[in-house]
Amino acid sequence: MKRYLLDLANISQKTLSSIEKSNLDDTEFFVSPIQYKLSQNLTNLPIRFAPMPTFPVSYREEDILKKTAEAIGAHLVSSKIPNAFTEEKMLQSLAEKDPVPFCNLAKEYSNLRTEIESNLLKVLSHGRFIGGDEIHLLEQKAQEYCNVPYAIACSSGTDALLLLLMALGIQKGDVVITTPFTFIATAETIALVGAKPLFVDIDETSYNISPQKLKEALRLAAAKNHPKIEEGEKVKAIIAVDLYGQPADYEEIQQAIKEYESSTGKKIALIEDAAQAFGAQYKGKRAGSLAPYAATSFFPAKPLGTYGDAGMVFTTDEQVAKQVRQLLNHGQSKRYVHSKIGLNARMDTMQAAILLAKFEPYCETYLKNRKQIANEYKKQLERISDFVLPEIKEGNDSAWAQFTIRARNVKQRNHITEELQKRGIPTAIHYPKPLHLQECFAYLGYQKGDLPVAEKVADHVFSLPMDSVKTQEEIAYIAQNLIEIVKTKSI
Repeated sequence: MKRYLLDLANISQKTLSSIEKSNLDDTEFFVSPIQYKLSQNLTNLPIRFAPMPTFPVSYREEDILKKTAEAIGAHLVSSKIPNAFTEEKMLQSLAEKDPVPFCNLAKEYSNLRTEIESNLLKVLSHGRFIGGDEIHLLEQKAQEYCNVPYAIACSSGTDALLLLLMALGIQKGDVVITTPFTFIATAETIALVGAKPLFVDIDETSYNISPQKLKEALRLAAAKNHPKIEEGEKVKAIIAVDLYGQPADYEEIQQAIKEYESSTGKKIALIEDAAQAFGAQYKGKRAGSLAPYAATSFFPAKPLGTYGDAGMVFTTDEQVAKQVRQLLNHGQSKRYVHSKIGLNARMDTMQAAILLAKFEPYCETYLKNRKQIANEYKKQLERISDFVLPEIKEGNDSAWAQFTIRARNVKQRNHITEELQKRGIPTAIHYPKPLHLQECFAYLGYQKGDLPVAEKVADHVFSLPMDSVKTQEEIAYIAQNLIEIVKTKSI
């Protein structure tokens, strides 16, 4: 987002006319309140007044303008003030094509700036930076939105998973089944509590854990014939990930669990990793409520993100909810009385205040925007047969954390991403190496070829810029360049 503070006393009418004719979604123009009279005739200009810091009476107008521009992070545009942006330099900058942001958090913040700053100022005023009322209010809103009895704010999505595993008593000798195609936090937390991650390959359409392959893994486990489960080890939990914002197939997963429990008499806890899926739906139910235990993340780039780390635990289990609340605060049963070894995993009040400002706009508008942006991408790219576009399964409604497509092969993927980067279009690869092949999990003994679908997908996928404020022009620009790259060189 470009920002300019205009010195109306020293800027030409020609420049003002150029601004008036501009259609710039990524640019903000400000004037200082000290030039209020000069601004009265500029009703057609897309400008607003900058908040004016307090200055000594002796300050010159030039100094006030400089300090104001600095305070709001804007370039001061003036033909007279030394070291200011000249009019020519500003117009040249406006004409230049900026790189497309991968995730435009600055623009989103600009749209909600008043609400966010108002909430932050309240926290700064009351001073309860840990455990403020904003935490409880956010939990209430999330609880009602997801229709679950317990929603517990915590310090990150990773800690949300860790807290659930700790509260469920998962430990050494236990096995937790999960997907190899996700961010490392899912499997990392399993290892952190001393349990063994058991990876099951993915569905080639949704990229979520394959229910069919899960059933096979559980059948082998029930028969005590799974090659990765040693004698004495027991399957205690499954973590299903809602990858890229699309929920996993929970009915099929629960059916697989039911069959295992029926044949063995042993229970398995199902945990939903909804880190990328807050707001998504599966057969009319929202992410966070699709399993008895769930975790989400409010990392800045997530569909609903704050400006730091934060997460949340959801559960239908009152005892687990109590355990999680105790564990996230150093295992305290009351102040300075610790009955458990816990964590410092509290969400701070500033993050909750930001999320409260963003909560309703996200649920009412931004979630729909993400869906519209994804549909526009599909419309623009469906004429190219080189790619496998995202497919949302019937009954699902994705939160569109990413717009991830699949190239024909790794060579084509790498060529496309390199060429897009040259044109100011960033991409990301979610994820380039499956977890079962990561060095940190080498002790599990997996080899290349063990989970072929995850391995193939990891070699082919790449994600295009995605957020809730992308414009049709940006999407068209990205799509046109992508199509041009593919048509120019076939790989």
